[in-house]
Amino acid sequence: VALTASALVDEKERALAVGMNYHMTKPFTPEQLASALSHFELVHQEEKNETEEFSFAEELNAEYLNEFYQGDIERAEMMFQIFLRVMDKEIAELTRLKEEENWVSFGSQAHKIKPNFSMVGLTEISEMMKEFETLNSHIDNRQSIDEKFNKFRTKFEREKKIVKDEVERLSKFIH
Repeated sequence: VALTASALVDEKERALAVGMNYHMTKPFTPEQLASALSHFELVHQEEKNETEEFSFAEELNAEYLNEFYQGDIERAEMMFQIFLRVMDKEIAELTRLKEEENWVSFGSQAHKIKPNFSMVGLTEISEMMKEFETLNSHIDNRQSIDEKFNKFRTKFEREKKIVKDEVERLSKFIH
């Protein structure tokens, strides 16, 4: 759309000759501009994303994520990225506390990181953290704790890859 101060027919023809599809003279009203733009099919990325709905990966708790983020995919992407940035360090700390058999601090660490798993749709791991946070200094079955912790570590490593893939999908959807 060419916007000029000249209403001369010459100016309009010159604008169209160089590739403009429409010619408007200044000053113009918002309604006139809207009318000119209505001749073109304009689809911006933001408008596209408002009409398309993002579907979370089936390996994640999509129902929980949809309820939690309420369609705010930018926030979801940010939270997933933060998760990937911090969780290895948090899991290393949890592992250290387990190895030291510091059950009170182990429980506190599990409590601290539990919500992070839910925020990326790993609600099963969040449930595992609930169990870990209730441990106290009277551990009767160390082997059972080791088995549960190993199951958690295996699940975390496998599902961290799903979260990484989801960050890529979120980013592509947004941008």
